[in-house]
Amino acid sequence: MSRADRVAYLLNRFGNKAQWNGQTLHILLRPTQTGERDCRRYFCIAPAAFLPYVGDAVTCLENTYTVLRADGKFVQGERVYSTAVLELNDRWGR
Repeated sequence: MSRADRVAYLLNRFGNKAQWNGQTLHILLRPTQTGERDCRRYFCIAPAAFLPYVGDAVTCLENTYTVLRADGKFVQGERVYSTAVLELNDRWGR
């Protein structure tokens, strides 16, 4: 089992179901700022197959987020998992 497969397994087990670009995947979301009740930005850890563009929409836990930044973590030239910074959209899609 590759490192990327292990991360995908853990995300399937402990992550939240999300929709992106017509695909269903499991991700972990954490607020970027602690102690604030109205945090709008979240750090996302996703499987290696998650390759969003800035501005893409991600739906998770009945909320829609916009991708502000996307990156990946590599080990020996292999993408192990993807990371992103997401911003929570309000109920009007802003």
